[in-house]
Amino acid sequence: MIMITNNEVKISVEKPSGRSERHRPQFHFSPYRNWMNDPNGLITFNGKHHMYYQYNPHGNQWGHMSWGHATSVDLVHWSEHEVAIPEKEHMIFSGTTALDCDGKTLVAAYTSFEHGLNEKGELNALAQHQSIAKSFDGGFSFEAIAENPVIDIQSTEFRDPKLFFDQRTKKWNMLVCLSIAHTIHFYQSADLVTWEKVSEFGPLGNIDAVWECPDLFELKIGDGEMTKWVLTVSAGHPQQGYLGMQYFIGEYDGYAFQADALKYPLYLDYGKDFYAGITFANTGKKECAIMMGWVGCHLYSSKTPTEQWRGLMSLPRELYLSQMGSQTVLKSRPPQHYIEALLDRKWTREGLKIFNGAVTVPLGTKSFVASLVIGVGGAKKAGIQFLKSGNTATEVGLDLVNNEVFFDRSKSAGSTFHEKFPGKDTISIHPDWKSVQLDIFVDHSVVEVFIQDGHFTMTNLVFPEVDGTGIKLYADGGGALFEKVEIRTVKSIWK
Repeated sequence: MIMITNNEVKISVEKPSGRSERHRPQFHFSPYRNWMNDPNGLITFNGKHHMYYQYNPHGNQWGHMSWGHATSVDLVHWSEHEVAIPEKEHMIFSGTTALDCDGKTLVAAYTSFEHGLNEKGELNALAQHQSIAKSFDGGFSFEAIAENPVIDIQSTEFRDPKLFFDQRTKKWNMLVCLSIAHTIHFYQSADLVTWEKVSEFGPLGNIDAVWECPDLFELKIGDGEMTKWVLTVSAGHPQQGYLGMQYFIGEYDGYAFQADALKYPLYLDYGKDFYAGITFANTGKKECAIMMGWVGCHLYSSKTPTEQWRGLMSLPRELYLSQMGSQTVLKSRPPQHYIEALLDRKWTREGLKIFNGAVTVPLGTKSFVASLVIGVGGAKKAGIQFLKSGNTATEVGLDLVNNEVFFDRSKSAGSTFHEKFPGKDTISIHPDWKSVQLDIFVDHSVVEVFIQDGHFTMTNLVFPEVDGTGIKLYADGGGALFEKVEIRTVKSIWK
């Protein structure tokens, strides 16, 4: 609904009791209607988790970018609110929020996108600069400061500020991507208005695609007291031509980030639909960071077979640092504990042996969590087929000929709407793995896979048939031992 009050346009969000149309996820957040992409300004404040996100209040395609807004007390059940920062003379691109030093005010940093139209009516980028807005009502509305833009380097590819206050220097810090230069500029300010550039990071790692949406956070290594800083950026993908996220581990002294000498690029997710992830501010945690990402890919998300809405968020995933030999790595903890209260019917097996065949799981659902431990050896291929109808299915499992864990959506229903959509994602099975644990979160049109307790992840969109509820465990080319199987249906957060 659009309301005009005192010549200002205000956009309110309808709040229906249920969301049950085809492909609508039932335990992942998606807006009731219209387009959404990147999460923005994730922050915990006054007992609520605030999620802002790139949102088009006027349609289901990218455009009129504003900050949509939803809140939650458990990071699972969400309530939508009015647009928090609406488009006015500029579109409101991605950014982050932080708690001001008074402990009461929320501060948002975002990219204001200055644009026009060419003679063909196409969008013409004029400038991307950084702006500040403040919320005095607990994060439900923001007022832009008079001094905007606060950083303007006369660029059209300069975006997505990460804002935080550093207690060591007693100054505000802002990281901004120079996207096509594959660098991140670091700025400091004492007052949020006057900013000084203090360092740069990059290029490093994957520079096949633009760099966007930087994040920087400090984490403990395991259970010890030693910490490292993690820098994440949305950028290239293990398969050239797609988009993904990578991370760097190193030191940050309040002025510059120095990456450790690791074998970059390192990726957060090996699927094709986890992008623009950022972490929640103000959680008070150093043992883990809580990240949510947009489940989508700009290569084809405008073509996906949904109409009322387009775009959704991942489940919250806890990122933590773990020592593997001499190297520190970033892992993602499977988010089952977040949805524990939603888990319903259960089917379990232990020591299940399948030889050149399949076992049908009698649950018949599009919303479930599967936890599988499959032995390495025996069959050439073993795994799980789900969202199955006729000859269509999505498949996750082990390819023991090529020594890989795979996620295959090439035979999924509804995969022909774009040439870049079908395909397979893989990661290599480590020589030390005697079995592989797969935690698979299936929710109508989104699948998140956590491998070896989150050592690797794969996130992908899928679009099953209306009756695509079949689930099968299988083994081909020999026998496979499913050491442990637990499959639980998941209740809807919208009912």
